[in-house]
Amino acid sequence: MWFTDFNTGFYWQLQSLIELFLNNTSIKELPASVGSLSHLKVFSVERCRSLCKLPDSIGELASLKLLWLVGTPITELPDQIGALNALEKLELGNCEKLRSLPDSIRNLLNLTTLSLDGKKIPDWFVPEIPSFSTQKNRDLKGVIVAVVVSLDQQQQDDFRDKVPGLVDIQLKIFRPNEPAYNDEPIHSTVLDLRGIPDTDEDHLYLCQFHDYNPFVRILKDGDKIQVAMRSPRPLFNGLELKKYGIYLVYENDDDIEDDDVESQESVTERLSKFFRSL
Repeated sequence: MWFTDFNTGFYWQLQSLIELFLNNTSIKELPASVGSLSHLKVFSVERCRSLCKLPDSIGELASLKLLWLVGTPITELPDQIGALNALEKLELGNCEKLRSLPDSIRNLLNLTTLSLDGKKIPDWFVPEIPSFSTQKNRDLKGVIVAVVVSLDQQQQDDFRDKVPGLVDIQLKIFRPNEPAYNDEPIHSTVLDLRGIPDTDEDHLYLCQFHDYNPFVRILKDGDKIQVAMRSPRPLFNGLELKKYGIYLVYENDDDIEDDDVESQESVTERLSKFFRSL
């Protein structure tokens, strides 16, 4: 649903709203009553160039799954963002004034996609998994993929205005132990990279595949996992995959036994430190 008049509280009383798009409007602030939209699942303020902050009540949107802040001049996110237990996608690309992410972001356990401006990936990610292996008494709980891309704005195409995100970066599984293996992947999926960069600056995406995702469920010992650009050529002209990495999350990886030993820090704590370093 699209609105253009924000001068009354009427719109914020529509508590049955499921989707709300305020894109490209001149809105300067959101009223605290936005938190009363308890059924809201999709909220987008993309390219609202005068919106500099979010109200603390944003954390009351218990049903919210996608929060799209692309191209806004926000400088920070409220700590209450961590209360969005249902949030799956947080899009912060082209938010040039965003200084840091709050530590509470670690509480977003259902988050599958995070995008923001950035030139690096966590140094504890690896470029590929050459041979996946199960671990004794530790189930695989998920796969996290980080990619840094840039999109040359001087090279145009007829595609970028028709889709909500980049569709050229893929995650692939190869099974070289199979007798019929012929260098082709047995499974591939397109990374959900929402928000198309509108500058030449580097852009960081983190995608998480939980254990219930088919990609994770089909993994077998000996499988190779790779990140790759769509071949023979990407659909987006001028797209460059600059960095990429993969991290496997196993059961109990979020149990901290010794806070002073980096190798025993939880995955969420290590990611929080990484976000603070951006």
